[in-house]
Amino acid sequence: MNRTSPALDRSTPVLLVRVGRYPLAHGPLGAVRSLGRAGVQVRAMVEDRLTPTALSRYLTRAIVRPTSGREPAEDLVATVADVGRRLAGESGRRCVAVPTDDEAAVLLAEHAGELAPYFLLPPVPAALPRRVADKGALYTDPSTPTASATGSRRRRAPRPPTWTS
Repeated sequence: MNRTSPALDRSTPVLLVRVGRYPLAHGPLGAVRSLGRAGVQVRAMVEDRLTPTALSRYLTRAIVRPTSGREPAEDLVATVADVGRRLAGESGRRCVAVPTDDEAAVLLAEHAGELAPYFLLPPVPAALPRRVADKGALYTDPSTPTASATGSRRRRAPRPPTWTS
């Protein structure tokens, strides 16, 4: 199969955004390695300068901003906006903000209007990341694509237990 994809714009920097404390998370490290190897300048918000992500040779800059995930959304938005403002001031252009966990995806989508002056953000419906992050609702809410497509509730298909089951 011969598929073509759009060319990667290596001149646009990326900021990996994470909310909460997951020092050994592998997802952000994989994103740093993939993008960095491709020649993209990658910055990441990390909880500590000694996390695997912060120590990656492919990371352009680690921005230490520890969060617990329990802060009010306004505080988190202010923190992310401050990082974006500083990076835009340094480079003269906005970064692509890439969430690396559910909480960051929800934050970026629900506060896209406030963060858009500092970041390039995909046009994600504000409520979508929160709906997708709620694994119990994916199973029980018939309006979600997963539940309606699989009919898992009707057919009693095997599924992992959740706190809401």
